[in-house]
Amino acid sequence: HGRPAWPTRAEACPELVEGFSLLELLLFSGIVATMSLTLVSFTLLAGIVGARTEMIADVEHGGSFALGEILREVRNADYIAYPPPGQSSNILALITFSPYEEKIIHPFSDRIRIIEGNGSRRSLLTTRSVETSDLVFFHFGTPLQNNGISLAFEATNTPLGTEILSETYTRRFRGSALLAPTLCLDSQDCPAGQSCCSQTRSCSADCVTSCPPSAPP
Repeated sequence: HGRPAWPTRAEACPELVEGFSLLELLLFSGIVATMSLTLVSFTLLAGIVGARTEMIADVEHGGSFALGEILREVRNADYIAYPPPGQSSNILALITFSPYEEKIIHPFSDRIRIIEGNGSRRSLLTTRSVETSDLVFFHFGTPLQNNGISLAFEATNTPLGTEILSETYTRRFRGSALLAPTLCLDSQDCPAGQSCCSQTRSCSADCVTSCPPSAPP
């Protein structure tokens, strides 16, 4: 008699013919785990990139909008009541003569606020997602020559406390604008020998007798 033949795998365990070996299952599990980790990492990275892009867009848009609104108010004004020429402040006071109205622009709770209508209208120039700081206005020129305002401030996204949005983005905004037309408020704005005519808000030597200077209503 010859050596007895050993049973084949199919004969010994017929139920494993169509399945996987332990080694194959371990390899497959490792591949699936690696792919899952890669997918999770990619999703997290995409979320961080998207959040940062949105954060930067909020600061850029919010800061640009506030800067544009302030410069527009300066160009539409007739007179800079504060700060005085050659000085700087974090408060800007503008006056229009026709109709007469005072406007105040100043920092308020990490944002920029404008007060109009003798205090009856108050509005914020930035949203809650953008904080502002270091607001400064500089009054250059004189009421009758190159009269204008230069300003600067920093805008930063508001931290939301989540891990993805824990970082911040800050940008400094700058701009300047001239008043047009250039008008006077009182005789102190006029050259020697001239007075500010209350009717035209212009300096003239004839204004001393024809229309004495007076304070705005």
